[in-house]
Amino acid sequence: PKTEYPYNHPKFAGDESKPKDPYAPGKEYAGDADKDGKLTCFEAHPEWYGLYNGKRSDNIKDEFGDNYCTSNRDATLEMAKNIIASLADGKYRHVDILKLWMMDATRRWCQCAECAKQGTETDRLMAMADIMLRELKRARSDGRLKRNVQLASLAYVETIAPPSKPLPKDFDYGNISITYFPIERCFDHALADPSCTEYN
Repeated sequence: PKTEYPYNHPKFAGDESKPKDPYAPGKEYAGDADKDGKLTCFEAHPEWYGLYNGKRSDNIKDEFGDNYCTSNRDATLEMAKNIIASLADGKYRHVDILKLWMMDATRRWCQCAECAKQGTETDRLMAMADIMLRELKRARSDGRLKRNVQLASLAYVETIAPPSKPLPKDFDYGNISITYFPIERCFDHALADPSCTEYN
């Protein structure tokens, strides 16, 4: 969120030397809020970030903080573009399996109406994974990415339940795996032991 916005935002003066902005300004745009003469990603597109108690949150640091607005397709596309660039010739250029996780057990998912329509946290994770898989495939077909990269995601805390909605018919099951992390479980019994009345 605090990274400088990399495009020429149509509503901001002073960034005209940057590439054309591929994203339309959102209704929540309020300009250079801290008056430092440049736009951060959060200032440029607050609608990309999670809504909590009526306010957008830029609380993202490493793998902790508040999840972004998973229903905002532009946010996911920009994330995918940056990840693919890193996979092509950046920090992740040697990665063949990319861990695609949301923030670590925060229980902080966007509360906007569009995110609520997406369904459960698992539904939202899988919708994001679907876009990522499609963008990876597109990057391979147009030559930006020279190898197949698979995704590894997780069934953990908020996403431990299976999706409540069907995945798209053409979902790329062959390039994603899910690791099951039953952190909240009874350890006195095996997971499939029918005599467990505590949790399993």
